[in-house]
Amino acid sequence: MDPTNLKKTGFASLSTMADAMAGFLARVQPAGATEEVHIDASLGRVLAEAICARWPVPSYDKSAMDGYAIQATDSFGASVQKPCVLRLGGGIVIGDEPAMAVSRGVAIKIATGAMIPPGADAVIKIEDTELDTDGTTIRLYKQVAPGGNIIRSGEDYKEGHLVLPAGRKIRPQDVGVLATLGMTRIKVITRPVVAVFATGNELVELDGLHHDTAGLVDPRTAGRCKMVDSNRHAIGAFVSIAGGVVTRAQILVDDERAISDAIISALTACDMVITTGGTSVGERDFIPSVIGKDHEILYHGIAMKPGAATLLGTGQGKPILGLSGFPVAAEIGMLYFGMPAIRKLAGEMVLDPRVRVRARLADAVAVKGFGITRLLRVELDHDTSTENDLPRAIPVKLSGAGMQRSMVESDGFIEIPPDIEGYEAGDDVVVVLHPC
Repeated sequence: MDPTNLKKTGFASLSTMADAMAGFLARVQPAGATEEVHIDASLGRVLAEAICARWPVPSYDKSAMDGYAIQATDSFGASVQKPCVLRLGGGIVIGDEPAMAVSRGVAIKIATGAMIPPGADAVIKIEDTELDTDGTTIRLYKQVAPGGNIIRSGEDYKEGHLVLPAGRKIRPQDVGVLATLGMTRIKVITRPVVAVFATGNELVELDGLHHDTAGLVDPRTAGRCKMVDSNRHAIGAFVSIAGGVVTRAQILVDDERAISDAIISALTACDMVITTGGTSVGERDFIPSVIGKDHEILYHGIAMKPGAATLLGTGQGKPILGLSGFPVAAEIGMLYFGMPAIRKLAGEMVLDPRVRVRARLADAVAVKGFGITRLLRVELDHDTSTENDLPRAIPVKLSGAGMQRSMVESDGFIEIPPDIEGYEAGDDVVVVLHPC
């Protein structure tokens, strides 16, 4: 690909989204560095090694409910009309070891989670029994099979059982099971380090503007032709959600040498470089020429809207993502290329965990032209008239890659394939939700 020629002719052809995603991610390799963290600091981190149970969980047989530990044969034939009567032999609370055994004709009161006493092979629910007035005998009104209402040792995890695989992103419930397994520290993948550069002479730093007495900034004070660099803040948030850390973030002026030097330096210190702006075919769009000269362009010009000018490359064996300067296109580029690449750098198994839900399209949507995947922003309305009906997907009536409102007011996308002319109102569609 000749970046210089692009400035004269534009994109001669566009790669499909599927091809670009697969080809780009195939060149991304996990960073590999690991570190140990306390489990209370492990939420959202990616496991560097598999976690297996070192002993059975639970480690002893325990009661699944409040009731009486008995020998099951003592309940056989019990009914409301003909209850079985057993002698009460004491009780066991959770946390205490049984002080007595269960013999024929004897029941021991037991709490949920308490250890099953020796000799017992079943627990009968307390609601299926009645304590006699003298407090020494109980009546059983149902029979229970051997093993009934008992949680066996190893029923949750047997010794050696795989609990969490390597590459698993730790969730709150995973933290709980790690504690149950007796693990205080675990080995995780070090967070990928990402550099984010915004290019453009028109950009100004938000923090560099004058704050009023209320601590607010009026971006108009930067000048009539200037604008606050919002992309770096948004891209940084996407990096964080994906599990990365932004260590370099700055505005670069439209100067080919300055951009080249910044990217080369960042590739030496970081795992990935992301730029916004300067990816199209204008005279001051320097990202393609810099990447083409110093590194390798994998894809430039993708059959998607918004985001056609997205550039995917590699340098020093590390991924480079050139995003549009338009906020919506930049954010979509992060969702489909940036975040999966960061997750792969972090060793995650699932590169795109976004939730997909079925919905019913509220309004007809027409598509002009073929060959482009269109990402329609929609709002989900769950207040449908039918209780079991699908939510309505309402298209956000805003177009253009620079309309931030269309992202803010939407819940996700409908991915309209390149060979579809559009949809009718009432059509069933799939909505890809924005990450939380």
